[in-house]
Amino acid sequence: MNQEYSYKNKEFWNRQFIDYCPPARKELREQPVPQTQKEHVRRLGDSDFDIEAFINSKMGEAVADLQAGYPSTGNDVNPAANLYWKERGYDREYHPEDRREHSWVSLVPSDLAEDEKLPEVVLIHGGQANGLASDMEASGYVHEVIKRDRAVFVLPANTETDNTIYAMDRADPILPIDKTRVYIIGFSGGGAWARYTALTHPERFAAYAPNGSNLMSWPALADDMMLAKVREIGLPVCIYAGLREFLRIFPLNQNGVKFTGILGKDEQPGTPEEKYMLFRRCLYASGCSDISPEECMKAAGDPDPARQMCGAPGGDAKMIRLLDTDHAVIDYTREDGTPGMRIICVDNMPHVVSPSAAGLVWEFLRQFKRY
Repeated sequence: MNQEYSYKNKEFWNRQFIDYCPPARKELREQPVPQTQKEHVRRLGDSDFDIEAFINSKMGEAVADLQAGYPSTGNDVNPAANLYWKERGYDREYHPEDRREHSWVSLVPSDLAEDEKLPEVVLIHGGQANGLASDMEASGYVHEVIKRDRAVFVLPANTETDNTIYAMDRADPILPIDKTRVYIIGFSGGGAWARYTALTHPERFAAYAPNGSNLMSWPALADDMMLAKVREIGLPVCIYAGLREFLRIFPLNQNGVKFTGILGKDEQPGTPEEKYMLFRRCLYASGCSDISPEECMKAAGDPDPARQMCGAPGGDAKMIRLLDTDHAVIDYTREDGTPGMRIICVDNMPHVVSPSAAGLVWEFLRQFKRY
């Protein structure tokens, strides 16, 4: 895409950046606060991230359209957001609770039919755990889901597992939920919490998507016994991350950013060996066949472009072109031949939700039910 590419909301990138949800990472909090949206997104990319190419692309346009159109505030009590979703056919309601961390937001179709039951999508925001439920409303997940399906959305204000389960328990008796089709999606720190919530409560979900996060929790947080239970129950997973994330999640065969995540136990991998260890544990938990460390290390020389981008071996690999951007997608099947795991990597994408990838995530999740 050339540098002259223009679109309606391109000015969004020059808008003032307002930090409603401070980042969870200490290293980011200690950096100077970005003054513009462009500066904010630039710091979410690695050293090879091309911010100008991103802004001057259909992907940059799609992200800007979502962010510029949503009426963000520093409060989940947001009448303008209620109107925003009403115009899109959904009723938005803020559910205050006795404790601030137990509050949550719901989105339900305005034209709900009598006795209609719908899939429930639980959305977990990033940044500090005690943040804004509405932080996920402009991410693109809701928009991509409702293009394809009618659904109920539950968005906890506090992302820790106990608070997410509390919000789900409160939603169960009052919202029209099909309990066989409950999914949890999180991004960044919310991805780590979505994964931990799914792994510790696998019977509650049909599938899960820890996005903008590494492939599996560290063994100190998710031990062998926990993963064996998840494998036995059968819980498919979809992991999305950008190729140019500052965390360097993909490719798996290159060094990542080493740090300790949630609960002080979820260590994030720094070396390819550590990344492949978590990759193999994710395969195991999702019921897929193992791939040896030797085969993992050969991924760098694989001629398939999707496997090269992800640095991941095996699976059914394909490159999909959306918003003029390459999306590497690899699907892995369980030992019984059914889908078990999908990984998605998007070219020149920083630590930001790609709307097109959000659509690919939902297309994978929506095929599963918890019987």
